[in-house]
Amino acid sequence: MTAFVERLDASMIEMGAADEASRTLFTMWRRNEGLLEQGTTLNAISPRLILLPPTALENDVPNIGFMGKETLFAKYYPETTTQPTAYPTSLLAQDYKKLISVGYHAAISGEPWYDIIGTGALLGFGRPELIYERIILPFRTKSGYRRLFCLTIERDVAQQRALPDRKHHVLNFPQKLDLGQVSQEALRTI
Repeated sequence: MTAFVERLDASMIEMGAADEASRTLFTMWRRNEGLLEQGTTLNAISPRLILLPPTALENDVPNIGFMGKETLFAKYYPETTTQPTAYPTSLLAQDYKKLISVGYHAAISGEPWYDIIGTGALLGFGRPELIYERIILPFRTKSGYRRLFCLTIERDVAQQRALPDRKHHVLNFPQKLDLGQVSQEALRTI
């Protein structure tokens, strides 16, 4: 799969796209014009939320301030929950961060962001290729404290087909050679 990001119209969320948690979060954001509302609704979806500061370098993503245990990040980077690190986003490949950074920068500027992402092989060897939806909303408190709320919805998972190196491939999938057509010099390298 080729990696991609396709922006979707955020108004589609209220019309039934995404999932119930996304609709709840988006409705809360729109109704309160981004002002954070405390309550049981937010508590109920917090395991699926990632909260990020509203700052990031160009072509990069903000660092994670809070990560719920049911997020895609926690699922596919479980080491961040068992061995917390100060910079969990440092585990992401720079090409992947560049691909997904546009949405964070739009939300930093104050607009809601809704997209669908295909990771391709950008999550790295041993991690699956994903297709997921993402909503990023800029919230603020009455005192002016700002955070980006990110919620993701896994849509498809494909295990990578690539193998790490040629040696592994040869051991697991031996090829039958017609040695009569191979020079003696080439045989030494096999």
